[in-house]
Amino acid sequence: MKPLNYIVVSEEEGLYDTVMRQINEEIPDARIRRAGTVREGVAILEKTGSGIILTDLKDFEYHRNTMRFPWNRENEEAGQAPDDSLAYIPETFRGNTKADLGLVKRYIRMHLEEDLSLDTLSRMACLSPNYLSSLFKKREGESLKKYIERQRIERAAYLLLTEDSMMSEIAVRVGYRYCSYFCSVFKEYYGMSPLQFRLKNREQKKRKEKTI
Repeated sequence: MKPLNYIVVSEEEGLYDTVMRQINEEIPDARIRRAGTVREGVAILEKTGSGIILTDLKDFEYHRNTMRFPWNRENEEAGQAPDDSLAYIPETFRGNTKADLGLVKRYIRMHLEEDLSLDTLSRMACLSPNYLSSLFKKREGESLKKYIERQRIERAAYLLLTEDSMMSEIAVRVGYRYCSYFCSVFKEYYGMSPLQFRLKNREQKKRKEKTI
């Protein structure tokens, strides 16, 4: 396997030396280069044919559609991507995983009623879809799809207990276009329909109030 090229792009002084030292500890034969801008980093990748950009610059959003992690021109032209995109990225620099995933999870919780497709989330996080999917599964222990589904159903359960809104309205508010599908998914999680869930919990609340 050819040595990987790592291109470090940052305005922070001293970052290059830190990155170089830590990458060399994990991948001794890695080739590490410095770039002043993301555009310059992409230009280096185009010349070398393969590599990984490590950056903390916001303008990476501009280039997100031109790359995959790890990026390889031959694979790109063939429409192929590595089976495990995480395997080539040192542990220390895997996309600042805690910050990346924290941003994704926070966005999901705040936009449950909107489109939360993998493409939408990867664009928001400035990560490739394959990388985000692999990263989320590896770090969170569940797929991105399952996490979104769980957040939607748990929010629906809260709304059922705190409001008198109709099932169809709650379904839309947590991202389900069809109430029937929402009820089906809800039952998988709680073992009962949304209406049964609401009635059961209200009955339990009344009994508790009577005993006080």
